[in-house]
Amino acid sequence: MKHKRSLMSIAMAALVLVALFAACASPLSVTAAEGSRATVQAPAALVGAPVASAPAACEFDSSNIYLFAKGTDNALWVNHWLHSSWSGWASLGGYLTSDPAVVSPHVGVIDAFVRGHDGALWSRYTTNEGTSWSNWYKIGGQLLAGTGPAAYAWGDARIGWLVTGTDHALYHMWNDSSTGMHGWEKLGGYLTSSPGATSPTSGVINVFVRGRDSALWQREYSNGWSSWTSLGGKIGPGTGPAACSWPGRLDVLVRGTNGALYHRGYNGTWSSWEDLGGYLTSSPAAATAPGSQIVDVFARGGDNGLWWKWYTTSWSGWTSLGGI
Repeated sequence: MKHKRSLMSIAMAALVLVALFAACASPLSVTAAEGSRATVQAPAALVGAPVASAPAACEFDSSNIYLFAKGTDNALWVNHWLHSSWSGWASLGGYLTSDPAVVSPHVGVIDAFVRGHDGALWSRYTTNEGTSWSNWYKIGGQLLAGTGPAAYAWGDARIGWLVTGTDHALYHMWNDSSTGMHGWEKLGGYLTSSPGATSPTSGVINVFVRGRDSALWQREYSNGWSSWTSLGGKIGPGTGPAACSWPGRLDVLVRGTNGALYHRGYNGTWSSWEDLGGYLTSSPAAATAPGSQIVDVFARGGDNGLWWKWYTTSWSGWTSLGGI
């Protein structure tokens, strides 16, 4: 995708509704890995500094996962999983005041988005699989304190991002390869979290939020924006949903009020909520690679390190990735 970058500033706002259930939480525990991730090499305990945010993740294919998080130095850090092992953490600098969001429009390209020290949206990107990165550049706006952005991609055609504005409404902005950067679009609602977003196919956007009632709410774009729809549940305070997709399939994950991970999937109809256990101290992150139909989920655990769980034909146990 062509990256057309320019400075801009605009007032932003916040979003509407997202929720989840309670049940007895069990601490995150290391279990035998399952599925195609069975050969993963990861530390069994917290190594390095604690993680200071919820993670973000994107994938080029089923063998390439890029994991991002804010460190205790407030900088953005990245770790790369290739085939069966992690590269180790590297700092991308910056000064984050939110969880990060990342998206990969195609192989080799990653765009990262964060709330900066000034409350505005900032970004940096790579076009060569992380060998080098652009400078940080300011997109603008004002994000509600305590919230971060969400992002999606339509292949090479469009990268878009969504934020919770200072008025708690949802705002949307995008960069199109043919028409360039567009201004902020207010989508309303009353959000009590960062949004989660995914695009299962070009021309479709699904946005998920924690609403005023702590339940999960959804809004979809397909030749126009739908009304808000409640998906129920109760989402833990201070956290928001994560979403990933492939054509015909949506997966949404949240931290419940008991700290456990909950999942709901769509494949023609919505499944019931399922309790995936663990004890999360952040919002989850979710990613899938084009054509892989593997769902990778990451979250900060009770030890303030990162933990990993994935779905192939069934859900794996939790694997510790340690600290930064």
